[in-house]
Amino acid sequence: ALFCRFSRGALGLVVSPPDPSFDNLTLLATSIFKVPVALVSIVEFEKDRQYFKSQQGLPEPWATRRQTPLSHSFCQHVVEQNDALVVDDARQHRLVCNNGAVRDLNVIAYLGVPIHDPSNRPVGALCVIDGAPRSWRTSEVATLKQLAICVNDAIGLRAAVKTSEALRSEQETFTYAISHDLKAPTNTLQLLLEELSEVLGSEIDEDALELLQLGGRTIERMGRQVEEVLAYT
Repeated sequence: ALFCRFSRGALGLVVSPPDPSFDNLTLLATSIFKVPVALVSIVEFEKDRQYFKSQQGLPEPWATRRQTPLSHSFCQHVVEQNDALVVDDARQHRLVCNNGAVRDLNVIAYLGVPIHDPSNRPVGALCVIDGAPRSWRTSEVATLKQLAICVNDAIGLRAAVKTSEALRSEQETFTYAISHDLKAPTNTLQLLLEELSEVLGSEIDEDALELLQLGGRTIERMGRQVEEVLAYT
């Protein structure tokens, strides 16, 4: 498939309204894994934040803000590693024991897998969170990866729609430009034929007159076609 390359913002993955395409998946994740919290997070290292495209079960004020600084992000490590992060007890885990989410969001058990854009770049994570220690099973990691594929598909669909819109806009611009460029020489040819007819006047023979009239009709038909294309565009 051919995709234009869009930023996370252009795809509507950050600072955008909730979307059932993603919310249904996080709601399903809370049910499957029997956890209070599930997130689709988009990690923006350049802005020092993770944005929650979808969230279930976050406490306030995080639920309303729909974002945290990276000081409170486990998902950043999923993106960096482009691999699953399995944390049974964050307080005992070397990588995240000092993360602010442990203290402020009660993130104790965490399971996160990467999600990707259509170029297969990791852009965030699908994760499930528990407020108590938990030993994640291998089968649960596999299940979450399957759900992440559904998230990838939702992102891919957005990219496909955006690509279609961009290509359509380019086509319309190109068609308008070509039609506009054809309009001027068509009008010029029409005027030249009319002037030639006037200059020759009665001296023109029947065959030449017929050719001039045929040329005039052809130019008129071209002009109408150009106008129709411009009107359509």
